Amino acid sequence: MKSDLPRNPIALVPSHNRFGGTFELLDTKSLSNRPLIYHHDVTAPVRKACPGSAPENTSDASAPTIGLVDLDFGKKMRRKPRTRKPLIEREFHRRSILSVQLYLRNFCWQFLRNCYNPLMSAARGAILRQNTQANDETYYLWAMRFFMAFGRLYRFRPQYLSESLSVSVFNWVYTLCMGYRESLFAYKRGGATNQNALQISRRLALAVSAYLQFLLCLQEMVKPSPESAASTDLDDEEKESVEDRENRLRAQKQAAESLMSNIFYVAEYQDLYVLLLREYNESIQSKEYLIDLVEGAHLFISLLTSQEKAAMTLIVSRRQRRRHANEKRRQERAERRRRQQEAAEARRKLRQRANESPEERAARLARTWGVLSTSLLTMLAANKDVVVDDDDLPQLFDPAAAPPDAASMAKQLRNAIRLVHTELHANRASRALLIARNMWDIWPEAAPSLDEANQDGEMDEDLLKEKQRAMEAGLEPAQVAEYTALWRIFLLDLADEQLEVIDASIREDEEKDEEEERNELIRRELGDSDDEYDVVDKEVAFDLNAYLLRFTHPHIIRSLIQLLANYALNPPSTNTCLLHLFHRIAIKPHIPGILFQLRLFSVIQTIIKDPILTKLDESKELLKFMKYVLRKFFEAFERNRSVAVEALFFKSTKEAAEVYSGYGTYETGHKAATWSTDLDRELGQLFEAYRYDPVPQGDDLVDVLKRNLSDPTKTRRQIITRLIFLGKVDSAKQLKMMT
Repeated sequence: MKSDLPRNPIALVPSHNRFGGTFELLDTKSLSNRPLIYHHDVTAPVRKACPGSAPENTSDASAPTIGLVDLDFGKKMRRKPRTRKPLIEREFHRRSILSVQLYLRNFCWQFLRNCYNPLMSAARGAILRQNTQANDETYYLWAMRFFMAFGRLYRFRPQYLSESLSVSVFNWVYTLCMGYRESLFAYKRGGATNQNALQISRRLALAVSAYLQFLLCLQEMVKPSPESAASTDLDDEEKESVEDRENRLRAQKQAAESLMSNIFYVAEYQDLYVLLLREYNESIQSKEYLIDLVEGAHLFISLLTSQEKAAMTLIVSRRQRRRHANEKRRQERAERRRRQQEAAEARRKLRQRANESPEERAARLARTWGVLSTSLLTMLAANKDVVVDDDDLPQLFDPAAAPPDAASMAKQLRNAIRLVHTELHANRASRALLIARNMWDIWPEAAPSLDEANQDGEMDEDLLKEKQRAMEAGLEPAQVAEYTALWRIFLLDLADEQLEVIDASIREDEEKDEEEERNELIRRELGDSDDEYDVVDKEVAFDLNAYLLRFTHPHIIRSLIQLLANYALNPPSTNTCLLHLFHRIAIKPHIPGILFQLRLFSVIQTIIKDPILTKLDESKELLKFMKYVLRKFFEAFERNRSVAVEALFFKSTKEAAEVYSGYGTYETGHKAATWSTDLDRELGQLFEAYRYDPVPQGDDLVDVLKRNLSDPTKTRRQIITRLIFLGKVDSAKQLKMMT
């Protein structure tokens, strides 16, 4: 009876008070910056380990000791909702006896040699013609995945897989992946309880697996494994010499390079793994699917890197969505550009005229008037009304433009004379005559009179010759007066005035363009833009570093860490691919801050404490990588104590770079126009200093400000926009009125 009693006296009394006292944890600070008070029993590990009696040898290192503290004791574990729990799918792999395995292997090999290509071609044609039932493409994807894997691992011969090893099939599988991805968006709620989402995710996993097998076959064609390069278990009819084998390997390598050049040319194929890794959802997608994504991404990047090394510059076709204005605004802009080109050409000719010598000017006028006068005399002698479209004629008089005083009337008359002068020098006789007659109707005091035509004594020699020529042509006195008046206008030197008008017209069109762009930006911000869109394909040079940075998205890093946490169940090849991916996206671009994540540190701690993994040779690179991440983290922690807080959150590329190198050190390739406080103050002072001063001819106030501003990189548009932002002016038109 005595021997049946428990040796532990605590077990004799079930209602024994298990209060073990109050303790202070010396190395753990509380909120009051004093040692944390611990109210639980620290002898619990000893009693659990030795329920029958107290341990006799407490010096043993393996025995539990007093002082073990669990800060999670008594806390309630948060229950994860059923719709967010990770999906658990168990695949059953059945193994047959050896004789059955050999029979099935021989059957698959014969099927691959004789039936695979015609059967897959017929099946794909029926699917594309929609002669099958819904979702029958899953059978095609399964057959493609299985037989491509079988053909790659057993006597690899690309000619037996030629139906699947084509760009059209690759594009079709990519289209199926994107279609399943879009369908998954409609059923993303409910997690594993949503059967539609589970079915679509399984189809997507099947398509991704077939996509991966295609890439693996390409890799096998480029770099054949020793087993497939020298197969020893061939039939008598398939045996080949060394020379034939070398020719076969060379031909399949050329075919693979041709396929890769077509595949890597399309930028959309490069985006598949980035999108799928970013959108991975563990509640409806399995770990096997994530393994295929990681291995496929690693393989795709490896093939892409080799292709980039082979070609000096890898050119890819990137599809871009181009925005353009609607038809009405497009026509208005085209009309303004046409006017600007005509004005620029006219300004160039006027500058040439202004630099002419008197002899050159006289010779040019004589040549032009010789042709123009003949046309004028012919039209005046015919005594017919000149027919010109009235809508094409300029408006000579605008009663609402200015108060009807003498100065405004004289200015408009001068402008009308300048228009007639321009048409005459452009050798447009009929248009010049019609504008001149309209001008004389509006301003009768400027019209030629018969008295002037009859005063022969007061005329100079050239005018007398022109009058005599007009009379010999049979013109009436009124027509002779018109002819001589046009000749006088033709001889006027109005180059400076025309230059001023043309420069003003060019500046007005530029201001209209700026105002239109500003209004369009406002419409786009408000969502009221009526712009049209089209999709264009543009060839650009491929940037591998920019492509790898797309894998630093926080969702992708989270998915990779989830897969790394499953390291014990992952195949060794998967852990190797994970390690290479982390190296490419974090270590090679020198942004280790992307891996400063508490969840990753927890996985690292678990791996380091694993006694089996640390002894394996294949885990040496993984442990080396983890030590590198921890070393970089503590180096950054010495410089910035906030890194410990940053480890609680996933980070973007910019945030990760600033966490490691320092806040504010990240620089992008595209820099926006920045205005410092000193530069704003300088611009305001220059504006107040020059706003009332006269500006040089041909310039405006913005040109003066641009020349005197300390920052020469600022453009006219940036200066105008900044003045409007500072409240100095309300619009570019108001700024123009100040000059």
